[in-house]
Amino acid sequence: MKRATYIRCEGPMPRFTDKPVPGLPPIWKVFPADHTNKPTGKIYEKPAWLEALLLMRRIARDRHMPFASYVQTAGGTFKRYPPLLYRKDAT
Repeated sequence: MKRATYIRCEGPMPRFTDKPVPGLPPIWKVFPADHTNKPTGKIYEKPAWLEALLLMRRIARDRHMPFASYVQTAGGTFKRYPPLLYRKDAT
């Protein structure tokens, strides 16, 4: 089995409105991931973005690992969300 390098949370772009969206409810997945972003352990599914983020942080803290959250774009790729507040190379 491959070794996990970080804890990952991925799912659809969160909607911050009270209006229900027709269709299936969104599901966010939280799992330990390797350097190729593939799961290396149990995958937890959460129906709310905030619940998934809290679980991701808790697992990362317990395992002493970094964490990152990603959302799926319309093109099917993933981008980091929320975006970084600052960049290390920016002055």
